[in-house]
Amino acid sequence: MHVVIQRSGKLYKQTYKNGVPASTLTEAVSLGSESGTSITFTPNKELFTCGFNVLSVEKYLENLQFMLPNCEIVLKEMGN
Repeated sequence: MHVVIQRSGKLYKQTYKNGVPASTLTEAVSLGSESGTSITFTPNKELFTCGFNVLSVEKYLENLQFMLPNCEIVLKEMGN
């Protein structure tokens, strides 16, 4: 999982593996005044052996989007 946070003119990044930080939190100067968080999650095939029901995940994210109208949620199915 990769996490990128942009806030107060700074950009923070950190990577996780199996729920444990795989890198230290790095900080850089951001070029813009925007703020937000980006999380990229790729399932570990050793942990998620049964796979995902994409339609269930999509429905869950649609419900979440409804509750958080100012939040942009993107689901990308990357294939095998």
